[in-house]
Amino acid sequence: MSNYRLTPLRDTAKNKERIIEKTRGNMEPQAMKTSKKKRLVVPILVAACVLILSLFLAGPYVYQAFFMQQKFTVEKVVFPQSAYDALYHAVYIDATNEFVYKKEDGFYSFDVAKKQETLLVAGSKMSYGYAASEKWIVWSAAVNNEEKLHVFNRLTNEVKVIETDYFFDVHLQGDEIIYLALKPIDGSRSEVSYQKYNILTEQSTIIQEIEVTSTGTMSNVDGNYMTISNQIEMDDEEKTIISVHDLQQLTNVGTYNIPYDTVQDISLHDKKIYAYVWHSNVEQPGEIGVLDLETNRFTTLKTSVKVGDFATDGQHFAVAVQKGDSNSVQLFEEEEGRLKRISSLPTIKERLVSPRFTEDGTLVVTSEGPDRPIYLIRFK
Repeated sequence: MSNYRLTPLRDTAKNKERIIEKTRGNMEPQAMKTSKKKRLVVPILVAACVLILSLFLAGPYVYQAFFMQQKFTVEKVVFPQSAYDALYHAVYIDATNEFVYKKEDGFYSFDVAKKQETLLVAGSKMSYGYAASEKWIVWSAAVNNEEKLHVFNRLTNEVKVIETDYFFDVHLQGDEIIYLALKPIDGSRSEVSYQKYNILTEQSTIIQEIEVTSTGTMSNVDGNYMTISNQIEMDDEEKTIISVHDLQQLTNVGTYNIPYDTVQDISLHDKKIYAYVWHSNVEQPGEIGVLDLETNRFTTLKTSVKVGDFATDGQHFAVAVQKGDSNSVQLFEEEEGRLKRISSLPTIKERLVSPRFTEDGTLVVTSEGPDRPIYLIRFK
């Protein structure tokens, strides 16, 4: 309470008026302070309500961006326009931070850091089925109307033509080429086998012979191991047989029967085979199957979304998730047999396709955006 002193007046009525006026003067500042507080608090409350409502309406995308810990980095790589048609199969090499891809006039590299495109080896009749590493590029091209295996040495800029049987499904692992060879026996029969060819020693070795009656043969190389899948008709049913091979010891680690007639996107990580599986004669979505090589147990990962093709490094999953009439890649992790979404990649607005992991664990996804970039996603 404020202390004040009034000069005594003989007129009591006037004295009362002065007291009332002085009291009103002391009360006015407090009222003004209260009014100012109200004027400040109300807009803050309104703004907070608007923000909360906006987060609610925006859904999981904004929540993810603001509140979830980012477990990865995203790098956007934009190429020269002339490379657009070649980027779907572009190979990213971690060691040199570059892409290698095939255009109409030859193989090119693109230095990600320098944003520089370089012609590596010229040629207009090279096949688009190829493999590339920091040391080699391997492809097929016709020589005197016969397809031959060509190897480009990136250190010496020399091209070597190898006399092999006709081949498909080429892989590079160190200094070795792994491919599916087809050797004609007569006009109607051929011998089919997966082989490896050592570029330095020029030695060729059969990994596995393939039954001619099998269909849908596909393979994948992960480090020292190779997985081969074949569709075979057994007991009036089509089943998929997967075999695993040690490429150094040239031994069959095991052969496994998968209860689906169609198996794609095969990869092997930490003694588990991952694949996209479905029945071609049943109208139901495909699933991601997991075959544990230690227990021989086959399971499928549970998920709340409709999945398309996918890629995995054994820990992270890049899955094409159905959205309306199309799909785009989202990121997941496995948790107790279920796919747990870690990001829908809200900062990337365009559709993403063709997810693939490099051997060093970098996720590469191709974009269908206007500038046709490729995104490099690296997990922490």
